[in-house]
Amino acid sequence: MLQSCASPECTVFVVDDDDGARETLRCLLEAEGFAVRTYSSAKGILGETEVPNNSCLVTDYHMPGMDGLELVNELRLRGNSIPAILVTGDPNPNVQDRAAAAHVPVIEKLNSANSVVECIQAMVKARIN
Repeated sequence: MLQSCASPECTVFVVDDDDGARETLRCLLEAEGFAVRTYSSAKGILGETEVPNNSCLVTDYHMPGMDGLELVNELRLRGNSIPAILVTGDPNPNVQDRAAAAHVPVIEKLNSANSVVECIQAMVKARIN
């Protein structure tokens, strides 16, 4: 675990419409020392007025209203450059290509636990350096 991740500035924003997946990620990330804010839809995080330094977005791809890549695009259009990770149960070539174009790593939902933590730690470390 990164030393700096124990601070409140190291916040992971988790967006997933699946209550169980969202809660599992919250518990896992909090156990790793991250502050976590969870949302059941893109609309929730789009209402945030402040995103702390050293934060990261973990978003599901398939959600009602706005998919995870549309969410990342909307945040970037608003000037928010938060690093993002896309989690999906169906990492098909179309999703992979769209994510690659947006510079968003894709993690398959079934294998997400350790991969998400490792990816977040790398992103936070890159922002610190």
